[in-house]
Amino acid sequence: MRLALHSLWPVWAGVSLVKKEMASLMRAPTLSDRSMKFNFPDNQGDDEPKRSLPKPNAKMKLSGSGLSFTEEEVRGLIANPVYAGVGPFPQLVTDEQWIRAAAKAIRVNGPEQFLVNMLHVLRQSLKDAQMLP
Repeated sequence: MRLALHSLWPVWAGVSLVKKEMASLMRAPTLSDRSMKFNFPDNQGDDEPKRSLPKPNAKMKLSGSGLSFTEEEVRGLIANPVYAGVGPFPQLVTDEQWIRAAAKAIRVNGPEQFLVNMLHVLRQSLKDAQMLP
């Protein structure tokens, strides 16, 4: 049985499109990508005016500083991914535990507040880790 080349065209074209899409997904993004600007919006969308981000309301508690925790220190524990083993730190909670606690904090406090807190405590953790011998 012989197949005409034109009958294979849709299959070949589909494979070609998939390969092209995979190649574009695998290449490293560049700052000149037009799509990159859509990942970092200038505003909140819908032509809303810019509003500033919330201030961090979480604190990092250093180990050995006592067993009592303030509300801000508890938020810092929940927002800090180092407890899930990020960076040079041992994993103290499972990924599932950290993700579920983080998701609840996002629902309660909102995504912007959680992300601000996470950056705040993560930067402090990594800065402190660099100072270790």
